[in-house]
Amino acid sequence: MRPGSAVVTMPSGSEYGIWDRSDGIMEEIIDVTAAVIVRDGRVLIVRRGPGERHAGFWEFPGGKTGPGETPQACLERELKEELGIWTRAGEIFAVSEYEYGHGTVRLIAISTEIESGDITLSVHDRAEWAPVGALESYRFLPADLPIAAKLGAAGNEE
Repeated sequence: MRPGSAVVTMPSGSEYGIWDRSDGIMEEIIDVTAAVIVRDGRVLIVRRGPGERHAGFWEFPGGKTGPGETPQACLERELKEELGIWTRAGEIFAVSEYEYGHGTVRLIAISTEIESGDITLSVHDRAEWAPVGALESYRFLPADLPIAAKLGAAGNEE
């Protein structure tokens, strides 16, 4: 995959986006989880804080999987650590891959529900319940863009 290429894979297996394997280079892929938490037509997004890699960009909250950790267990742990909320991670919503300068990230977006807790920011400087139909107005990290596009398309179908 070349820098800047991205793909989103739906649970049905269909793909859209740009996927370029023409160079034949195999790289290590870093699995990262992302919560898709939707309430009343709004989705929870967070902005990376000053001093963080990609500061100022919006993303779906989550984090890197640990050795032997399922994506769902990772996501529940990360949301508790970074946002102070207890959640239940469900089905995979979509998967997106993007090659950043530091490596390729496989972003596993998972439908998630908040069970308890109040959002408390630690590595992010803002959290918003963004209207699903207005996600294109936020400056998302590249790996998050296909997830936002799928959410926006689903929101426009309702």
